[in-house]
Amino acid sequence: YSGKGEKNLGGVYYEVWNEPDLASFGSWKLSGDKNYLTLYKYAADGAKRVQNANWFYFGGPATTGLYKNWIMALASSGNRVDFFSWHSYLPDPKRYATDQENFITWMLPYPWHTLKPTLITEFGFTGDKSTLYNSTYAAAYTAAVIRQLISGGASYIFSFELKDGPGQTNGWGLVGHQNAGKKLKPRYHVYAFIDQMAGSRLQVTGEGTWVTGFASVKDKIIRLLLVNFDRSGSHVETVPIKFTNLDPGNYTVRQHFLFGTDTKTQQTIPDGVFEQKLYMSTQTVAILELTKTE
Repeated sequence: YSGKGEKNLGGVYYEVWNEPDLASFGSWKLSGDKNYLTLYKYAADGAKRVQNANWFYFGGPATTGLYKNWIMALASSGNRVDFFSWHSYLPDPKRYATDQENFITWMLPYPWHTLKPTLITEFGFTGDKSTLYNSTYAAAYTAAVIRQLISGGASYIFSFELKDGPGQTNGWGLVGHQNAGKKLKPRYHVYAFIDQMAGSRLQVTGEGTWVTGFASVKDKIIRLLLVNFDRSGSHVETVPIKFTNLDPGNYTVRQHFLFGTDTKTQQTIPDGVFEQKLYMSTQTVAILELTKTE
């Protein structure tokens, strides 16, 4: 992919192995005859000898989770490490923020590594196949994870996997297998929905146990994304929302639910404060949008 006589792509990320700690992929260790660090060193030596290629990123360890001993061993190995990567299958979205804080702490003795990219190259609520990957549960979970990583999170995260395997009805895919009609699952749609939130970040306070969110402004349009994710699938909530420091005037207020209603109302906001209550059923994602009308 990186070779100038081949795909001629720049900035490709190459991971050394995939889930090396897992028995299915070799059950590598950090010492002994089957030492991942030895494997990594030989791969790094090979990468050093590459010629006629665009710049590429080289790293790992792509373990089944974020494990301190693997990260620290690679960081102190003396080998080329352009990025750190791991997989995360965590039922609680808030664990992702904790993992990021832990990683930053672990890197303090290695300041030359602190600004390098971090990649979660697989993520989800379980590493097992589950029919929940076909449901709005997976979409709400994904939105809740992105909210946790929106500030200082991983450089990139990747949903596993793009497409179900043949004969699977409970696979991880964002899209069903072509033999089953290539059905787009709810998790497929959540990314385009969240793309609407591009812009400059605004402060949000008052997040709760289940309902979390973040806000942005772009082209004078203010947007607030809220997600109600409940692992038990039972929590519903009427969320009180308050916008402050708005320019007084007339506004179009859009209330848009992923897989739900999309409504607009006209509101006059004379004092720069707008309040509204939003009912959120379980596993829902919504964007509240304020646009000042001239």
